[in-house]
Amino acid sequence: MPTYPLGWDIKQHDPKATSELTCSNLAGITAIGKYDWPLDHVLLQLKFGRRLWAARPIGALLTKQLSQLIWPQIDFVCPLPLHKNRLRSRGFNQAFVICQHIKFDLPVNILCSLKRVKYSMPQSELSRRERLQNVRNIFRCSEDLTGKTILLVDDVVTTGATLDNAAKALLEQNATAVYAAVGAIRTLD
Repeated sequence: MPTYPLGWDIKQHDPKATSELTCSNLAGITAIGKYDWPLDHVLLQLKFGRRLWAARPIGALLTKQLSQLIWPQIDFVCPLPLHKNRLRSRGFNQAFVICQHIKFDLPVNILCSLKRVKYSMPQSELSRRERLQNVRNIFRCSEDLTGKTILLVDDVVTTGATLDNAAKALLEQNATAVYAAVGAIRTLD
């Protein structure tokens, strides 16, 4: 499976990809690789095929990637939340399941106070412009995060709009920095 080199921070190492992403609120972004075979298949099996076993290799590969990054110590890992209606219909949050398989050198707690407070259309059905509008102000965090470094986790990033808006909500609660780790990057053609 083609993967990014270990320690790959997209914001630092890939200016072209960074220019295509909305990521001003993120201090860094890492991924296993591009949304190509077989990574795309594994992620689809997890998200839509309800194959929860698929989170294990994704978490293991993200663990390797994260272990080689020169990022500050992570205080909280935060799965990108689903709206309660989508969570009910899907039955699980794929980002949360991936988080459970990421291993850290030091104990890290899962942050669950970030909530998706507005229902939005699935991003996969929208154009780039619609995606950017669709996720504006849909996240809220109720916890004081002063001095904390947060790692957001999701399965796939396409425009970065969802992750960036989640990061904004965390920064509004005084987080020092927000980073993101995703299974794959999928560009809009």
